[in-house]
Amino acid sequence: MEQEDPRVTMTDQGVPPECIESLYQELEKHMAPSPKTLTATVRMTCFTRHGVQGIQAALAAGLAFDTETLPITFRVVAAPKFEITCRTMDVEPAKVVIDQVLVAMEGALMDCGGRFEIVEKPKVSDDYDLLAAQDAAAQMADDAAQDAQDDDNNDD
Repeated sequence: MEQEDPRVTMTDQGVPPECIESLYQELEKHMAPSPKTLTATVRMTCFTRHGVQGIQAALAAGLAFDTETLPITFRVVAAPKFEITCRTMDVEPAKVVIDQVLVAMEGALMDCGGRFEIVEKPKVSDDYDLLAAQDAAAQMADDAAQDAQDDDNNDD
């Protein structure tokens, strides 16, 4: 069965002619495929003399895989937990790249005597998951600030 022109269907359904083009454009926007977000979560610590530089070396090793077509983003969830994300239309190549990023980061951190643990392997997450993670991180920051304030009040 052939698809017919949606504009014709709108006319047949009694949509006013002056509204058809704007309605069609709005529908087209909402029907367009949207990029998926792949997310992996890792825990990185480095208690050797390299310390923060070990973590920075791991992040730099991961950023080496960042390209225009597959942009890699790092975010601190709550130290020592980090998220590696990639927004793309093509999920499978992005999973391969994120796996390579994880291997490179692990190697760089281990070279500095640090510890690298994959908390969550790369998976497709929707915007709801990302918002939930941001809310959780904000809640943890609020809790830490409240604990610090309580400690200050107890010192008096």
